[in-house]
Amino acid sequence: ESQRLILANETNADLVISLHLDKYHNDKAHGVATYFYGSLAHGIHSVVGERFASIVQREICARTDLSNCRTHAKTWDLLRLTKAPTVRIDLGYVSNNGDAQRLSRPDFRDVVAESVVIAIQRLYLASEDDAKTGTLRIADLRKAGIRK
Repeated sequence: ESQRLILANETNADLVISLHLDKYHNDKAHGVATYFYGSLAHGIHSVVGERFASIVQREICARTDLSNCRTHAKTWDLLRLTKAPTVRIDLGYVSNNGDAQRLSRPDFRDVVAESVVIAIQRLYLASEDDAKTGTLRIADLRKAGIRK
């Protein structure tokens, strides 16, 4: 993670997304969780990081059948020391057969990737241009001339 942090800061990234798979000793642990910088005890958090974590979590959950393990504030170094708003997305548990099977499918990974791309777009869209969660597609953005 320290290499990601250094790269993000050296390149003046506008947004940092760190994708992870989790593993737990109990094979019943499953689902997607997204983390942003923050500390409830100290009353501080990244406003943009929290907003983006919420958007990306909602998009992934609306488009997949991964369980919603919600968003969480953490003070991990990657989230705390990166200059840009940063989120960590734990996309499921390789120790859970259901999550592992989903994540092994290219079509499922494509849906997750589209969820993240759309979440980025929604982060920067004006509210009047936004669409209902889980309905906007990359093809829609291309038709609108937002990305070719």
